[in-house]
Amino acid sequence: MLGAYKLNSISKTSQTQIIEYLLVGGGGSGGSSTTMWSGGAGGGAGGARIGILPKSLYTITIGSGGASVPATSLGYQGNNGQSSTIASTDLTITASGGGGGARGQDTDTNGNNGGSGGGGSRGGLGGSGNTGNFTPAEGYKGGNGSLADGGSGIQSGGGGGAGGAGQDGDSPARPRKSGNGGIGIEFPTGSGIYYAAGGGGGTASLDDSIRAGDGGSSIGGNGGDITRSVTSGAANTGSGGGGGKTNEASGAGSAGIAIFRYKGTKQAQATGGYVYSFENGYSVYKFLSNGTIKF
Repeated sequence: MLGAYKLNSISKTSQTQIIEYLLVGGGGSGGSSTTMWSGGAGGGAGGARIGILPKSLYTITIGSGGASVPATSLGYQGNNGQSSTIASTDLTITASGGGGGARGQDTDTNGNNGGSGGGGSRGGLGGSGNTGNFTPAEGYKGGNGSLADGGSGIQSGGGGGAGGAGQDGDSPARPRKSGNGGIGIEFPTGSGIYYAAGGGGGTASLDDSIRAGDGGSSIGGNGGDITRSVTSGAANTGSGGGGGKTNEASGAGSAGIAIFRYKGTKQAQATGGYVYSFENGYSVYKFLSNGTIKF
């Protein structure tokens, strides 16, 4: 089911303490535009990996989000996010960075591939997701651009999310509008807290009835249009940035995150950029930047 997850054990262990993790790569930035042909497309979310870890010492590397691109020349392709990793002497877990959104110009432009793919502009295709070829998939494809309204190509695709694909521009659900970003993934299940959602596609239209796409799960960046400015992915969610409207820089992708949780109050040995909390009977460590943890 999209937006949900199933825990996948990496190794069998006799330990009684079950250590759950979420790892998210950095989100891709949206594309920018200086033309009236097409707005920039939404950036793809970083890939998301979820499972169970054995006790060990782990080194955590958090991938940065793709930087915003300026609105110069014919616009710029969005930047990909960077991968995040959890590594011990016995295993390495990787969550790929999200793909950058397509630039807005007068030719069909595809989104970049990534953990989740960036959206396409004009008649371009959304980038592929799950570049790590993981099972289950770490993310989904970006939405395609549109050649609606007599070929003006003003509806770009939304970036893919870890819980679902980005929406196509001018889709049946949103006629004459750019695509919304793909939904993120909820962790833990039932918490209502989401990570790794795609950015919404921008539009170059001066018609205020033709709107940009919204970021997925309210954490992806919104696309820019005549009524609003573009926004970036929410901090440390690994979400994609929104695509820019004409003469507007794109939204940046946000950095990834690593989360570990287990029942009980006994604290692990952790260093670096983490925040500890005790929530609903679980010890929770959230790494917003690089560090180590020993269980």
